Amino acid sequence: MDDNNVEATPLDQSLVLLVDDNESCCATAAVLVREAGRELLAVADTMAALSVLVECRPATIIVDQDTGPVEVWHFCQLLRQHPVYSKACIVVLNRRNDIVEQARAEASGADALLPKPFAAKELQAILDPQRSAA
Repeated sequence: MDDNNVEATPLDQSLVLLVDDNESCCATAAVLVREAGRELLAVADTMAALSVLVECRPATIIVDQDTGPVEVWHFCQLLRQHPVYSKACIVVLNRRNDIVEQARAEASGADALLPKPFAAKELQAILDPQRSAA
């Protein structure tokens, strides 16, 4: 990325980055993302995600908590500190959706914490808030 002009290119609202190594989760998300009229970019780990984030500017980033090697809470903080991704929608998928994990998500800058496996309605509400509110 050109650091001198880093904020000039806006986030691509049509792109969703999913960071998850679970094929079933990726397949489900792909269907829901397409139904929302958006395009899914899927990678298996946070290091691969960093490469994608350099090339593309997805407006929505969904990351499984158990996908390394960069720990998910640190990954969220890195994104929030970057001028391009400070306003991106960051969603963490988590098998342990309790009050402690919700606090960690909030502290790291995540916008939402979804249980894994997630219900279709939960992800649809994030991908297409106007449609799910109707």
